[in-house]
Amino acid sequence: YLEELRSLCRTKHPDEAVIDSGPVTLQSNGSKAALPDDEPAAQFLTTDWLEEPNDRTPIKSAESLLVIYSGKDALGAPLQEALAATRSYTIKLGAVTRRLTATDWEVDAASTAALDLLSEIARPDFICFVGAGECGGDEPDRENEAQQLGVLALTRVVRSMDALDWLAKPLRLRIVTSGIHSVLGEPVSPGFAGLSGFAGSLSKEYPHLDIAAVDFDGAELADPIGAQRVARAVSEELPQRASQKVAIRDGRRFRQRLSITRLENGNAAHFRN
Repeated sequence: YLEELRSLCRTKHPDEAVIDSGPVTLQSNGSKAALPDDEPAAQFLTTDWLEEPNDRTPIKSAESLLVIYSGKDALGAPLQEALAATRSYTIKLGAVTRRLTATDWEVDAASTAALDLLSEIARPDFICFVGAGECGGDEPDRENEAQQLGVLALTRVVRSMDALDWLAKPLRLRIVTSGIHSVLGEPVSPGFAGLSGFAGSLSKEYPHLDIAAVDFDGAELADPIGAQRVARAVSEELPQRASQKVAIRDGRRFRQRLSITRLENGNAAHFRN
């Protein structure tokens, strides 16, 4: 978006008027149109959601799968089925570090070294990090817990993978969140929202990796049939290279974009007590 804005500022309007001499806006078809003379000199940007064709792509199978989650494991089995994976591992982010089965672990999410246990796992082809679920306590406690189970945990996962040279070769990493965006006016659960930005940073720091983040409705993740749809959508999602914000609601795929907008004058204060 910034490159698009820079390009607009450096080029001339088709009628030879320099853009810098007067604001312009983009029409829905991409053409430029001059704003009225009484329009403020600045251009203001807000976000909205654009529904895109939900074109299905063939699911590329994965021999092995690793799912890292907190709360309940809703996607482990559906993802293994969707990817036709012969091996599947799960790591639950919890309060203690222990081995549950031969392929499942629970780790202390607050421990900086707990995820070193990745060394016990053969490098998987597909990794899904699920940042979703309810956190308890008052608002500060909920935010702190979401940070431990979200961005901090994923940071430790990436560090451990890097130390094991997992990131030296192509790898599919999908980051799943639940309700961090309000697409259709629904209330948001912003505790895990930092994962979306972190995914964008990862895609730039590791350009050879296949990284994408997708947000789903929490009720769909909690429903077994919905979890199967989520697993299929996660398996089909293409890598993201421009920090896209992507959300899927009722099978419809939305992408967040910046739009030039007009700020209305207002007399009432927007500060709250």
